[in-house]
Amino acid sequence: MTSVCTHGPTEACHKHAVRSRDPSLLFEAASLAHGAGDSDGALRSLRAALGIAPRFGGAYFELANCLFAPLQTAAIAGEPVDDAAAVGAAEDSFRTAIAVGDDETLPPRMRTPIGMAYNNLGNLLTLRGRFGEAEALLRAGLRVQPIAYQYNGLAHLLMRRAEKVARSSSGGAGSSRALLE
Repeated sequence: MTSVCTHGPTEACHKHAVRSRDPSLLFEAASLAHGAGDSDGALRSLRAALGIAPRFGGAYFELANCLFAPLQTAAIAGEPVDDAAAVGAAEDSFRTAIAVGDDETLPPRMRTPIGMAYNNLGNLLTLRGRFGEAEALLRAGLRVQPIAYQYNGLAHLLMRRAEKVARSSSGGAGSSRALLE
C-alpha cells in the first residue's frame, strides 16, 4: 500500500489518525507501522480503527494476520505453537472478518478479502492440528471465492494430516481411514 501520511514516524501517524477518527487513516497507520516492523503499533492502530468502524472487515483480517504471523514463524522454525491466547485472538479475528464478509455497503478498501480470510483461518487451524475444521473451512472458501492460495492450503493440510498419520500409525488398516477423517 502506498502511504499518504505526511505526519512523520508511525507514532505521529497513529496519533493524527486517532484524532481524525478516520478508520481508513488508522488502517494506513497500521500499514506503516507494520512496514516499519512495529507490530504493536500496527495492532494498536487496527484496534482503534475497529473501535470506530466495527464492520471494517479488512481491519479484522489484518489484525488476525498480525496476530497469526509470529505463530506461523514459530511453527516454521519448529518451535511449539502453544500460546492459546494468541491463537484464540487470531482465530476470533479471522472468524469475525469472515462473518463481516465482503460487505458491499463499505468502500472496497474496508471490505474483507474473503478468500484470503478463509485461507488464512484454514492455515491457522491446520497449524493447530485441527484438520477436519480446516478442511471444511478451506473447501467452503473455495465455494465462496476460489483463489489459488486455498488450493495450496488444502494441499498443505492434506500433507500435514498424512504425515501425522504416518508418524502415529504402523501402516495398518486404520491409517488409510484416518487420512479420510
